[in-house]
Amino acid sequence: MCVTDDRGSSWGLSHFTNAASDWNRNHAVLTRFDCDLSLDVNDPLMKESDINVDPEVYFKYGLTKEQRKRIEAAVSLKEE
Repeated sequence: MCVTDDRGSSWGLSHFTNAASDWNRNHAVLTRFDCDLSLDVNDPLMKESDINVDPEVYFKYGLTKEQRKRIEAAVSLKEE
C-alpha cells in the first residue's frame, strides 16, 4: 500500500507474512518503506527493478545521505 496525494507517493506500508520462515510461528511484520512514485522526487536508485535479495535485506534500515536529507527537508517544510 502506498500513501498518495495528487503528486504521487514517496512512502508506503507493506505486510510480510511468515517473516520468520516458520509457518508454526507464522510471524507477520508490518513495515514502512520509501519509494519514488512521486512527481516531486526523482531518485534513480529507488527505480531499479528485478532485484532479488535475501529477506534480511528488506528488514535492514538505511538511506543514503542524499535520501535522508531530502526526506528530512520535506518533513520540516510540512511542519512550518
